[in-house]
Amino acid sequence: MLYNALKKLKVIYEANFILVIAIAATAYIHSSYLLSLGTKIPEGILFAFGSLGGLIMTIFSPTVFHKLGVEKGTSIAGIINAIMLAIMGLSIHPLLSIIAFVIAVSTTALIVVGFDIIIERFSKEKYTGGIRGVNLALGNFAFLLGPIIAGLIAEEFGISAIYFFASITILVMVLFFHGRFRDFKQTTSLKRREIIESFNTLWHEKNLRNAYISGFVVEFFFAIWAIFTTIYMNRIMGFNWEQIGVLFAIMHIPYIILEPIIGKIADKENNENLLMALGLCIISISFLGVAFIERPVFILWALLLIITRIGASFGQVAHESFFFKQINDNNTNMISAYRSMAPLALLLGPVTGSIILLFTGYNELFIIVSVLVLLTSISALKLKN
Repeated sequence: MLYNALKKLKVIYEANFILVIAIAATAYIHSSYLLSLGTKIPEGILFAFGSLGGLIMTIFSPTVFHKLGVEKGTSIAGIINAIMLAIMGLSIHPLLSIIAFVIAVSTTALIVVGFDIIIERFSKEKYTGGIRGVNLALGNFAFLLGPIIAGLIAEEFGISAIYFFASITILVMVLFFHGRFRDFKQTTSLKRREIIESFNTLWHEKNLRNAYISGFVVEFFFAIWAIFTTIYMNRIMGFNWEQIGVLFAIMHIPYIILEPIIGKIADKENNENLLMALGLCIISISFLGVAFIERPVFILWALLLIITRIGASFGQVAHESFFFKQINDNNTNMISAYRSMAPLALLLGPVTGSIILLFTGYNELFIIVSVLVLLTSISALKLKN
């Protein structure tokens, strides 16, 4: 039984690695791609449309997995995702590209929830931190490779070519995942009332609420980073895409080294609250530093980017470990409710950032986010293991 569980976890690790290669290759160029469509709609607002789609799909993922099963639903989502990425690469018409972007973001959210359910199915509670830490570390190793690949492709063939690469990569992931899990027949029970109750429970149970808030702010930081910091580095600091790709690859090194270790510490000490608070403080201080860099000094940027990701390593593993120790794989509705934090952050991040930029500049935006992250460490400290 244990051997079979480890085999299944290994397959999910590998499938997730392939998935994240595609996500990482496109994550930091979405904003520039949307801007290039020439719609005169702020790219932050277009991002918000995609995130709203992701949020809706996350909320209704129990319905999808109830009707289709976890494996089939995840595989179909992957195929649709690949088609949408290819359409984005073709850039046939701005409206079609925006629709494809929204659907691509939505189906990615569904795939993530599907992987979550399977990982939870084959996890033991006392090893949750370690299992989640390894999965996050491998995903972030893929995030190290993705920007490098994207930078090389963009410099040689242009941004659109990155979407063709991502489309092919997603199809490879689907073939691999379906081949290994086609006999995995798990479905989810569905009581529509339970979906609403899950959000209600998440908000009214103080422990879960504080975990959600802390995790949400980490995801909010990522949303601001992916959209506005990328534009800032390219258009204001003057880094080209190849340089940005290398910098973003370097900044993911702490994830690979630290996250498995942090996961094991969380399992041994049950101190997710302290780990999360520490991570949020490090993110806040280092991101504040980014706000005051006035020149594109490669080494200085690399150092600050690494420090932000040291903090993010603590924050990511701690909130993943804490939450998934509270539930099991039968709590599909609760997993969906919890996973709504990422698309919700990607919805509110672009809107909030765009509004702030109407009145001030990028540096002030980064300062505001830094203060918000620091204040959230208080919620993290209130978690009770």
